Amino acid sequence: MMPNKTLQHILAQINLDDIYIKQAFDYYHERFLANHRAQDFVNSSPLLCETMKQNPHIGLCDRTLGRHLPSARTMEGGAIRGHYRTCGLFRASGCELFRGYIVFPCVDGEGVITSAVGYRYGRIRDNQPAVIEWQKPATHELVVAELQHVKELIHGKANQ
Repeated sequence: MMPNKTLQHILAQINLDDIYIKQAFDYYHERFLANHRAQDFVNSSPLLCETMKQNPHIGLCDRTLGRHLPSARTMEGGAIRGHYRTCGLFRASGCELFRGYIVFPCVDGEGVITSAVGYRYGRIRDNQPAVIEWQKPATHELVVAELQHVKELIHGKANQ
């Protein structure tokens, strides 16, 4: 049985996880609305079905999210960027997973983003897939991964 304060802390973290994910996809959506080239791609692409084209949360990852986050060298910036890395939205190098992709998030009945599919809309290089998928880790997986990251930080083994 967990002490009540520990349970409250975990529940607060769960909500924070969802908030960070939502903020990233909200930012991608803003970037999509500001980019006519990306909108033209969605409207004219034969790869996309009408259901996808009507997704109200379509986003564009144009590599600018990191510029709007606090520096990784600050406690807040390290926590946010670490979370994005833990949940898979950032790679270990700090690059965004969906860099250069139009993003179609899936939202559950409670408004929580559970997964997303990205379609490359620019030039596709040999080492880049045309389509990538992301699945939000289960809550217990996030907690375990974040605890592992804390252990690595304590022992000085975290990727910088």
